[in-house]
Amino acid sequence: MLEEKKRYIIDFEDIPSDRAHMPEVPAGDRVGTYEEIEKGFSPEQAQQEAQRCLSCRRCLGCKLCLAACEKDAIVFDQVDESFEIEVDTIIITPGIIHHHAPLDKRFGYGSARNVLTDLEFEGMLHDRGPYGGLILRPSDGEIPDKIGFIYQDENKSSQDGLVFLLKEIAFAAKKISGSELWLFSSHPPEGSQEYASYLEQIPALTHKRCVPDSVVTLEDGSTLVVDYKEEGEKRTERFRLIVIGTQRKLSDSIKTAGEQLGLKLSQNVNASEDSSQEQTAKSGIAVAGGIATR
Repeated sequence: MLEEKKRYIIDFEDIPSDRAHMPEVPAGDRVGTYEEIEKGFSPEQAQQEAQRCLSCRRCLGCKLCLAACEKDAIVFDQVDESFEIEVDTIIITPGIIHHHAPLDKRFGYGSARNVLTDLEFEGMLHDRGPYGGLILRPSDGEIPDKIGFIYQDENKSSQDGLVFLLKEIAFAAKKISGSELWLFSSHPPEGSQEYASYLEQIPALTHKRCVPDSVVTLEDGSTLVVDYKEEGEKRTERFRLIVIGTQRKLSDSIKTAGEQLGLKLSQNVNASEDSSQEQTAKSGIAVAGGIATR
């Protein structure tokens, strides 16, 4: 037993002195994979780490945590404070979040390596992404000669997701000219200028106004078979890569911040990650990235 900061601390010998290190995938192995970097604790490591718990349940005022904290970071009598900071410019950045219902299992996501979400495909397209801007099949690293894009939005709740997906298809068309590009979407946004502009950039796009019934991987592990109905007839196509579109929206915190500043914010589908800031109608307030004002 020792006395520290006027508290008596019992020296439990079975509590490890150091926090367990989370096992991670080596940096060199992370290139070209979407696997989790943190591998997680083994059962033995998890049990060992749990033994370090002080079992406080709720604060009883014993101040054992204060005695154990080497950084003196615990202040029991701390209260909330408000601060005012003067700045020259406020820049509102995206705060874009991806939201969607659980992806339909019939599309093979999670079980087929060559089925990606649009977010994962966006990382593949980026020159600083894990693939260095190369479009490669995760299963074997080959360039896919036929890619299928699926956008499912039966309730027509958002057209932005489809426009984002078309933007990715347009980038893909520039990177791998000669590959077949297909889009499955039953609800194209009629009258959308962004939608029309991206379609013009992909003249060879094959557009099917339907959503596939199923996506199945063949025994070779790389070929994906898509079954769909067109004009009441069952049809089948084979693809080397499938990308599933999701929906995106501004985070609630960004919307609230905009309202507090007297701005109505929306997404800017034409913005890129490197977009410069744009001044709003409010003096001293700018937006950047995927945000626009209405």
